[in-house]
Amino acid sequence: MELIFIVILIAFFIGVFLILFSGVFYVKKNFYAVFERLYAFHKVKGHGLYFMTPFFVRRVGLYPADIQRTRFTIKPFDVFLTYQISDAQKYHYQGHNFKEYVMENLKNVEKDAIPEWIKQTTENYGITLLDLKIKDNFIQP
Repeated sequence: MELIFIVILIAFFIGVFLILFSGVFYVKKNFYAVFERLYAFHKVKGHGLYFMTPFFVRRVGLYPADIQRTRFTIKPFDVFLTYQISDAQKYHYQGHNFKEYVMENLKNVEKDAIPEWIKQTTENYGITLLDLKIKDNFIQP
């Protein structure tokens, strides 16, 4: 009888430990993490180790905080972007698909309207645009 009680007690403490440990979150250096409480936005946290209430708070997004560079090739020209995610909450809930969205829709934008379109898109995604270059890629004979 005592052995069963000890086994149940050990199982109980292991279960409590695992439940408490499931509330520990680590956010890597140069990243933002977006947390939701009961499926609604809770907060954005930077680098560190955090304890959140198990089962109620969950991490739903992890996004880089450092400067990113990307290149989009459209038939007659290339677009080079340098940007940084400045509002992780806005970026997450906008769909966190900035590169795919720009690649999909950039071919429908006229070359002269690209800077304004990119600026508006980055504002919608919570991104700070640091540099934008448009380069013609005509082949020189």
